[in-house]
Amino acid sequence: MIKPKNLLYFSALPLIYVLFKLNVEPIVLCLIISVMAGLATLNYIPQVEKRFKKVGLYGADLNKKNKPVLAEGMGVIAATFYLIATILFIPLIFNKNAGKKHILGRFPYEKFGEYLSALLSLQSMVFLGFADDVLNLRWRFKLILPTIASIPILMVYYVSFGVTHVIVPRPFRDLLGVSIDLNAFYYVYIGMMSVFCTNSINILAGINGVEVIQSIVISVCIIINNLLHILYSKNETVYYHSLSLCLMIPFLSVSLALYQWNKYPARVFVGDTYCYFAGMAFACVGILGHFSKTLLLFFLLQILNFIYSLPQLFRIVPCPRHRMPAFTKLHYTSDAQIPNTLRSIPEIGSLSSKKKHPASLFLSASDSQSSNTDSLIQHSPETSSSSSPETPRQTIKPVRKRSQSPSINSSTPPTAPPAHLPRTPVLPTGLLIPSKTPLENCSPLGLRIISLFEFLNLVRVWRDPKSNKMLYVSNFTVLNLYLVWFGPMHERDLTRLVMYSQIALSFLAFFIRYTMSSIFYEDVFK
Repeated sequence: MIKPKNLLYFSALPLIYVLFKLNVEPIVLCLIISVMAGLATLNYIPQVEKRFKKVGLYGADLNKKNKPVLAEGMGVIAATFYLIATILFIPLIFNKNAGKKHILGRFPYEKFGEYLSALLSLQSMVFLGFADDVLNLRWRFKLILPTIASIPILMVYYVSFGVTHVIVPRPFRDLLGVSIDLNAFYYVYIGMMSVFCTNSINILAGINGVEVIQSIVISVCIIINNLLHILYSKNETVYYHSLSLCLMIPFLSVSLALYQWNKYPARVFVGDTYCYFAGMAFACVGILGHFSKTLLLFFLLQILNFIYSLPQLFRIVPCPRHRMPAFTKLHYTSDAQIPNTLRSIPEIGSLSSKKKHPASLFLSASDSQSSNTDSLIQHSPETSSSSSPETPRQTIKPVRKRSQSPSINSSTPPTAPPAHLPRTPVLPTGLLIPSKTPLENCSPLGLRIISLFEFLNLVRVWRDPKSNKMLYVSNFTVLNLYLVWFGPMHERDLTRLVMYSQIALSFLAFFIRYTMSSIFYEDVFK
């Protein structure tokens, strides 16, 4: 028996068929199908969530106090409905009865292979990405999988376009000419762009919603860029941007639906499947739409994160498998004071940093896995306004002087703290702090890079207070960098900060594309 909520999808098919027969603008039909794909993604994810857990596709959300277990790899659901929607587009955008007045009626039959190559590459990437979620492949395969998935679009590009020349910027035309033919190097460039787009989203991940929200912002920028070219550009470029528009509208729809389940507090994980799927979708529209350079402008945040991560990606600095921010359970109250004796206890403050934010002492304690740290946290019957009603207020009680006894759990009442000491900041429980990596096997070159980054305030370094030897360093990701700069932060706020950064850099990308590009190239719309 058909469920009532599924009747919406079946009733939409006759509507689309009637509008198609009435020769309605194909973009309207694409919008309807895209909305239906988004609604299907939104409704189907909770139905398969338990099934994924049952077969072992689940993971713990480490940035939550109770470590909830969530279904993994839900990006495959969004990708599946995306592929269904784009396949249903075929009779609409390649319809021979579409009038010339239609924007999307310009698609010639000889371009049908290009569209299918994009779908084939996307389908291959979804399959390989889901295999990565299931098999938990090593990092080196993350470079191989996008290369394999990009083969269909590269082969079709070779037999259809065969255009491998690029326009030379004006300052170099006297030396190189107006254009230069890259030959095989152009296909290497396209393949490398596919690898970069997929992995750049994958390495800027680790907290709820961050993979999806950055993809949503990029897709909106691509859609705006396509519309500007369709409305104001030359006729021969309308087809390429129309094709890109048809591929991006359903992607935005299913991503918005997926974000409702992945945003904080996440109820599902998107997995590597979505990161690969999103990156390949962007690579396909950039290749088929002939705006790969503009596409890279929309990846400014990902490029900065990649450059910042290079010391760890090339193993110059030790790189753990997961570099996500760390979660601290400590709770700080406005009336707690820290005596000087607490700073001298090795079990609590054994690591020091040259550049500390206001709560660096407590953060070092939260990083420690020693049971002595937990013994300092006492529960009060009062509740804090910044925490949930179920979370008791926690205070850090002062300990006795170390000269009296080295034991933290002593029953002797602690001495009162000096009145001149500053009060601790108000920090709710469940904040994120920069995750750290041990430096036992770090190369001399890596240590020099860490010292330089520390001087530039790009990393946080934990040192031995006696020998001043570097013991740990914060991981080289933008997420950890924001925590180094702005201190402990709630997971929701960190995701929003990434979103705001993506939006701000997107404005910069549009400014460069439509204002500064005329310095090096011809006018955009001429």
